[in-house]
Amino acid sequence: MMLEIGCGDNPTGNASVRIDVTKGAANILADGQHLPFRNDVFDSILMLEVIEHVSHPFDLILEIRRVLKPNGKIWLSTPNIMQYRRFFRWLFFEKTDVHLDHVHAWGLPELRQLTERAGMKVARIAYHTRNNRNKDPLGRILPRVTQYSILVEIKK
Repeated sequence: MMLEIGCGDNPTGNASVRIDVTKGAANILADGQHLPFRNDVFDSILMLEVIEHVSHPFDLILEIRRVLKPNGKIWLSTPNIMQYRRFFRWLFFEKTDVHLDHVHAWGLPELRQLTERAGMKVARIAYHTRNNRNKDPLGRILPRVTQYSILVEIKK
């Protein structure tokens, strides 16, 4: 069974359970830091572009770990703080992410540290952008600094 956290109005995957703090496409209204499920119930959890909005991301990851079955997988994406446009804006102009509702900014080292601290492991990493990556030759050569988001697969 798959859980999607933070589905908003446009669910992404084929999740059987969708939660969000607002109704939208959610079939359960809930905060990801207080999941209304018993332990070890989900095979996989999808959380795309959510963790940057959460005040206490470690609590969120621990709660996700609790409801994830042994050997379960989490697919998580977040804006890539190391994308060169975002990085230079942060370095020289403002110490916040692009959107004012982002509480945290994430790079791969921070995501690894967060998941390892929660007793899990990053299994796979991908970078993606909103635009067609093939149109940007730099994106194929240097994805860590050119791609908009980081997508990680985490194993319990």
